[in-house]
Amino acid sequence: PMPLEDGGNGRFVHAATGSTVTLSPDGATLDITVGGETSSFTRAGRYHPSAADLDALVGTYWSEELAVPYEIVRDGGTDGETIAVRRRKFPDETYRPLAPDTFGRGSLDWGTVVRFQRDEAGIIAGFTMTAGRIRNLAFARQ
Repeated sequence: PMPLEDGGNGRFVHAATGSTVTLSPDGATLDITVGGETSSFTRAGRYHPSAADLDALVGTYWSEELAVPYEIVRDGGTDGETIAVRRRKFPDETYRPLAPDTFGRGSLDWGTVVRFQRDEAGIIAGFTMTAGRIRNLAFARQ
């Protein structure tokens, strides 16, 4: 962790290094300065998958490591853009779109991210799941 002090006007400073993080008033850009070099980031627009995008993800996936199947289903949610992971003996878990072929749930620290992979033909071949201390747990499409 890097404790930051509030410098006012959307500017935060790491006292030990002088590094800064500055958020624009409208929240659209973020500048990070470390060692005199600044990197700028622009907020990406929200991703809205189409029905065809979501349909392409639906199916059963197998984890060799866990030796269990996970099923991806269209969840719908209130905006029709969510998917759910369905597994035996557990309630469905709803995931919101983050970016193309990437869905998440929960917080950034302890949430879960599912990233779908495509084969050379562009067909969904599997996904990886990252949750807490678990990183890139692989699932292959059945």
